[in-house]
Amino acid sequence: MNEETPTESSDPTLDAQKNIRDFADDARRYMHESMDTVREKTNQTIAAVREHSGEFVDSTIEGFERGKEVISDEYERAIHYIRKNPLTAVSIGVFAGVVLGAIFGGRGRR
Repeated sequence: MNEETPTESSDPTLDAQKNIRDFADDARRYMHESMDTVREKTNQTIAAVREHSGEFVDSTIEGFERGKEVISDEYERAIHYIRKNPLTAVSIGVFAGVVLGAIFGGRGRR
């Protein structure tokens, strides 16, 4: 007689269920590992963006400050020149007005 003992027998349904459970466990483990990797990469990206955006903001503020200083210095130089040479300044203003009037004014409205 050819009887199988419980340890030797192989039920295809039980094997399939075990394989499905093993596959589900592997998928769950892979999903958690992937989520951890994504979380870590996201945190690294956020930190890099914060670092670089801070540098960008700082350099932009420095640029504006330098620009403000240059404009202020040039304004002071212009005021000093006008006070020292009022006739020349008025002549430059009149000439600029005539040129701009000719460019933008045309022949006038009729």
